[in-house]
Amino acid sequence: MSIFDYFKRKKEEKVEAERQLKIQQEADFMLPQYIKHVVESLDLIGNTSNPQTFIGRRSFLIKEGTEAIKWMKISNRFQDSDVKKMQEVVDKALRHGYEDEFMLNVVRKLNKKVAKVKLPKTKIKYYKESLSLINQFKNDFKSESISWLNAKIEPEILSLKKKIDLEKQMKELKARGKYQATFLNGEDISKKGSPEKSNEVLLPLLKTLFDDDGELYWRLAINYRKLKDYQSEINIIEKALSKEKMYWSFHSKQQFENRLNKAKILLEKK
Repeated sequence: MSIFDYFKRKKEEKVEAERQLKIQQEADFMLPQYIKHVVESLDLIGNTSNPQTFIGRRSFLIKEGTEAIKWMKISNRFQDSDVKKMQEVVDKALRHGYEDEFMLNVVRKLNKKVAKVKLPKTKIKYYKESLSLINQFKNDFKSESISWLNAKIEPEILSLKKKIDLEKQMKELKARGKYQATFLNGEDISKKGSPEKSNEVLLPLLKTLFDDDGELYWRLAINYRKLKDYQSEINIIEKALSKEKMYWSFHSKQQFENRLNKAKILLEKK
């Protein structure tokens, strides 16, 4: 080897050493930022219940984790085991990882939010809003994760709807009890021979929950018959027969139809 080749090789080795040192320095400078971003992303992913935040942070974690692995392989401060751990974090995120923890977090935070309100309708609103928000990003989640969340929340919504229906029924029963007393009063007035006064009591019931009770219409029909107001009798019977929902108790629909025919005959004779 000539003296020229010797010094040329030494110069190249020096340049390479300086380049390696520069790379090491760059790795030492860049790595703390990437590792910090990965740690922060993991922390945020573990605490958020917002799907947009979760998906965005998971993507950011993959990006920053991949960069961290690249620089860790260059740096002489990290062992292969450190690189392997970081690779596991990135691989888990790439395989739709951390979703189970996220979905559990969604349910926990949602249940806390729902527990703070009393109205079942508001609770249902919160549940539906949460499902709707998650479903907007369903393509970014495993179908199993979406199915699991639906299986957790939908029964809660169904239970609350049943509770609302039961409360509505109880309210209606209470109201019907009040209207029933009014009806019995009007019926008693009618039986005592005051059909006009009876109508004054009974007619307002047509604008209440009691408007589906067949006996109300039957008593009004009796009153109109007593008053010889056959057209009004026909009208009230036809109204009863045209209603989609009607409780036929003591008098059947057929009896109403028979009475209607009789009222029409009486009107013609009048």
